[in-house]
Amino acid sequence: MIDFSKKYNRLFAIGCSFTHYRGWPTWAAALSTELNIPLYNLGHSGASNKYIQSQLFLLDNKYNLTSEDLVITQWTSHARLSVLGDSFYSDSMQWEHWGPINDLLGIFTKEREQAIAEIIKYQTYNTMLLDSLIAIKSSILYQNTLPCDCVNLQMEDVAHEKMLMEDVANEKTLKISGRLMPSFVSLLYPGYTNYTDVLANLTEIHTNDKLPLHSKYRKRNLFLKAKKSNTLYDMHPLPTEHVAYLENIFDHSFSNTVKQLAKEDEQKWINTPADQPKAVHVNRDNTYYKLESLQQVVSLPG
Repeated sequence: MIDFSKKYNRLFAIGCSFTHYRGWPTWAAALSTELNIPLYNLGHSGASNKYIQSQLFLLDNKYNLTSEDLVITQWTSHARLSVLGDSFYSDSMQWEHWGPINDLLGIFTKEREQAIAEIIKYQTYNTMLLDSLIAIKSSILYQNTLPCDCVNLQMEDVAHEKMLMEDVANEKTLKISGRLMPSFVSLLYPGYTNYTDVLANLTEIHTNDKLPLHSKYRKRNLFLKAKKSNTLYDMHPLPTEHVAYLENIFDHSFSNTVKQLAKEDEQKWINTPADQPKAVHVNRDNTYYKLESLQQVVSLPG
């Protein structure tokens, strides 16, 4: 857990687009603002759990973690692929995040699609699932060797994975669930267990009284108006939802300053949605949104 009475020196956040998103600030920026400490954000859209594990294991060597640091890993969905270098023969230290393996074809160049098709020939969903579960559990064990405070979030509930092998799930995997905070999906989208189903469902999702967030229906209509399109809209949690999520899982009331900044940043996105020039979002500096004023975006090789 996070000790909000403690003065941390640095916050390290590792995850997927729920941690660092090209569109708007996430829980990581909100938390760094609340704690008033620099954020080293190693999150990347489409990142896999293997990538998240690699970043965690490299942190100590790179940044010499101390008892005054806070490290938060946000685990993502299992069937994702991240690769280091463009090919088997590449010496590039640049990460490429290809996202869900089952959704990859049809969105990349011909050469990239050929590479993905070749990978799929020898990569089953179950092997990716097992790799992901091993990455999560070994990382949680590794965290016990670090001097810093460590917290584990999850985009969707690891324990609810539909295709978990029964012996792995019941005997081993579920034993780590006590170290994982409630997921974004379970809190922000009641009744859902995975983010893919949330994206596929265009009907309204009502939130409960304990977590008075925007409903999916309201959010969808905000973006329909902003983008002037009935097909392009974004279901990633908005800044105010990220703050509400943090307040819920940590039982901590965030400052009015953080809440107000989240509202202002959210409105800025609605006024300048994703179909505007990409440079505004992809290449913006860390002060485009006020919640990100303390943030550094980094990525470690591995």
